[in-house]
Amino acid sequence: RNVYILHLPFLPNLGSTRIHTTMASLLTTSTTTIVKPTKPPKPPNLFKEPLRVCIDVEITDTSSRDIDDTLLLMLVASDPRFDIACVTVTPGSREQIQVVRCILHLAGKSTPLPPIGATDWGNKKPEKVKLCTHARDLLKLNKEYAIQASADFSDIQDAGELLAKHCGKNTTVITGSTLENLASALSCWELKQEGDIFCKRWIGQGGFVSDTHVPNN
Repeated sequence: RNVYILHLPFLPNLGSTRIHTTMASLLTTSTTTIVKPTKPPKPPNLFKEPLRVCIDVEITDTSSRDIDDTLLLMLVASDPRFDIACVTVTPGSREQIQVVRCILHLAGKSTPLPPIGATDWGNKKPEKVKLCTHARDLLKLNKEYAIQASADFSDIQDAGELLAKHCGKNTTVITGSTLENLASALSCWELKQEGDIFCKRWIGQGGFVSDTHVPNN
């Protein structure tokens, strides 16, 4: 069987007829494009022990349909090569935290649950962040746990203070959102002894711009 890989980016200005014509043309002319199904390679074991990470994310918002942070947390949480020291959320609404808890639970990281922080948690009113349908679907995968995840928020900490507490010379910080929580952590981090550093490495995941932020032309 011939398998054709077809990648169509956002095409806001093309009508469905033109898209279908383009697809038909590709499928009839690209007769040499054959992909034999193979087993995916095992990920390389680059670390002698799980990599300790602090991860900062912004769970999907309907205004931008920005799914990359959610996928980032799902990938890191489900990979045994990573040891999650803490998760911080921007801005950190109760519903966002509920989704984070469910992702960690589905990935087998809920016993014990890594500590979770939210932006300026102790000094703000609960944020109203509307989640997209796909993020809400994560809550439906385990309704019983989703109810449990929304019952108590007394363990949620300030994101900056939490990051500063868990960072160190053996920690990798991964940010998928704005750098507000990271900046807050740096401002309250204190040098405990000579030679200390805030973190071993920082990985800034980003660059996604959704179709709602790009003009049609």
